[in-house]
Amino acid sequence: MISAENASKTISKYSQTNEKLFMTMEEVFCLSQELSRRIGREHPQIEKVVGIANGAAMMTKIIADELDLSFDMVRIRRNGSFLKDRLEKFPGVRKIASLIYGIPILNWPMVQIMQWLNRAPIVESSESALLLPKKVVLIDDVIDSGQSVLAAIDILSNSGATDITCAVMVWSDWAERRGATPLFEPDYYIGRRVQHFPWSKNNPNYQEYCEWIAANGFVS
Repeated sequence: MISAENASKTISKYSQTNEKLFMTMEEVFCLSQELSRRIGREHPQIEKVVGIANGAAMMTKIIADELDLSFDMVRIRRNGSFLKDRLEKFPGVRKIASLIYGIPILNWPMVQIMQWLNRAPIVESSESALLLPKKVVLIDDVIDSGQSVLAAIDILSNSGATDITCAVMVWSDWAERRGATPLFEPDYYIGRRVQHFPWSKNNPNYQEYCEWIAANGFVS
C-alpha cells in the first residue's frame, strides 16, 4: 500500500510532468483512487461506473471498488486500431517505434502518424446490452481527440444514462498545443501528458498487468 506522502508525490508527479514516463501498477492504483475521491466528493449521487475497454479496465475496477459501485465496460474500435494491431504482429516494430520516438528529427513525424491512427474514424462499437441508471461516470485512460469518449457517451445515453460524468487519467493537450479546440473536456483528469501505462506492451510492468487483468476476470 502506498503511503499518504508517496501518494501525494505521485499525484503531483503525473499532474505536472511533461515527460512520457513508465507508469507502475502501484501508481495506477494511487491515481485511480485519487480520481475516485474527487468523483465521490463532488458527485456522490453516481450510481454506476462504466469504462472504455480495454485501456480503462484496471482504472474502472479500482474506481468502482473505491466508490462501492458496480461497473460495466463498453468497447470502441477505430480503423487505426486494426492497423496498429497488424503492425505489432511483426517482431521488433514496437522497439523500433520507441527508438524513433527518442530521435528528435524523427519524433515529430512518428507523433503525427500515431495521432492520425488515433483519430481514424470509429468503425465498431459495442453496447453489450447495457441497461444503465441515470447517473453514471465514464472512465477512460486518455482523451486525445475526444472521438472515443463522445462515441461512448452516445452508447451510454442510448442505454438509459442521462447524467454522465467523465474521468480520465490523461486529458491530452495535443490539440491545444496546435491551436485547435478540444472536442471534449473531462470533468476529472490527473495530467495532460500521455504516459506509458502498464497496459502498454512496451511498459516493463505489462506482464504484471496481464496477470492482474486475468485474476480480476477480464479478457486482456
